[in-house]
Amino acid sequence: MRFTLNYDQYAALARQTAAEGCVLLKNEKEALPIRKGETVSVFGRIAFTYYKSGTGSGGMVNAPYVTNILDSLKECRDISVNEELEAVYQDWIRENPFDMGEGWAQEPWSQKEMPVSEALAQKAAASSDLAVVVLGRTAGEDMDNSAEPGSYLLTAEEEALIKTVCSAFKRTAVVLNVGNIIDMKWVDRYQPQAVLYVWQGGQEGGAHGILRRAVLLHLVDQHLELGLEGGVFFIERGIIVGQLIEKLVDHHHIISAEGRFAESAAGNFLRCQHAIPLSVSLQV
Repeated sequence: MRFTLNYDQYAALARQTAAEGCVLLKNEKEALPIRKGETVSVFGRIAFTYYKSGTGSGGMVNAPYVTNILDSLKECRDISVNEELEAVYQDWIRENPFDMGEGWAQEPWSQKEMPVSEALAQKAAASSDLAVVVLGRTAGEDMDNSAEPGSYLLTAEEEALIKTVCSAFKRTAVVLNVGNIIDMKWVDRYQPQAVLYVWQGGQEGGAHGILRRAVLLHLVDQHLELGLEGGVFFIERGIIVGQLIEKLVDHHHIISAEGRFAESAAGNFLRCQHAIPLSVSLQV
């Protein structure tokens, strides 16, 4: 008996798994997701070079490709990426290539970050609806994390980047492509509107669409998770967040104006074995 692997199916499952594993720590005034027709300015070199994993033997995998956050955003036809800002980063990255280190456990925890002037940030803000700042970390065998800048703590370059972008934009989302939690005191200092841990999601992790689709990770006490074909959709306090109602109708999940589920949808939903927080009620 011959069995053929469907790699497209496995890739789709990997993307879904990466998306479901993300953690949305903050989302003031529904800063995420990016909405249809919006333009986004993407800051941070790790948007160009996604950390699929940590280092060491677990990270020494010859992946045929690794997706990244910037290209995934550009593939979405419903939004636009600030190409002028992208070109500035591409020029800088050519002069400051990714540091892989030399030998076992020599790759640094983080990478040198491009300085962003107030003028550059303000220019980007004038032509964009929001900013996405991507920061990254790695670690592994013989190169464990440490309570130092560039590992658990932000570097001075990263602090300056977040401060400058948050000052220029009314809507900023910071995305953390990391393998473990990092110090978060900067959230209080600079007040980005959204903070999202996307972790290290493997070769498909950069393409999970957490920013460009309505895939907002639920906060246990505020969100109701609804698993449907083609993605994961979330309802906050009984109100659909950033997803077309038609998509729900196609899957027979009907929502009334008050955010309550019809009886047929309730049974279907409960069979999915999802927890229901007190903030959302079902009409049965």
